[in-house]
Amino acid sequence: MKEIRVLVADDELPARGELKYELSAIPGVKIVGECANGKEVLAFLRTHPNVDIPFLDIEMPLMNGLECAKEIIRMDLPVKIVFATGYSQFAVQAFELEAFDYILKPYDEARIARTIHRLADSIA
Repeated sequence: MKEIRVLVADDELPARGELKYELSAIPGVKIVGECANGKEVLAFLRTHPNVDIPFLDIEMPLMNGLECAKEIIRMDLPVKIVFATGYSQFAVQAFELEAFDYILKPYDEARIARTIHRLADSIA
């Protein structure tokens, strides 16, 4: 499997840490950065164009995950966006933004691994 470069964005440090832990247990995944809000995500992506998949929380300060995804699309970056959130009610909006996946908290290790493997298969 090709190395998958991941950016993790969540304003809650414990949730960000848990997601990083789950992702780091998957062979071939490299966490290249972490952010606490959508504005930080956009700044990171401007200077680190090698990200394959940003995991975005929905509810973040300054710029939420949905707003951030819209900006990522406008930037025309070759990333697959995954929303990782505790809010199921935003799934339709997320998929309208062509989200690659939508994962609900609390995180499920097998679910995250399936998402990564699907991504790896799609970019192989």
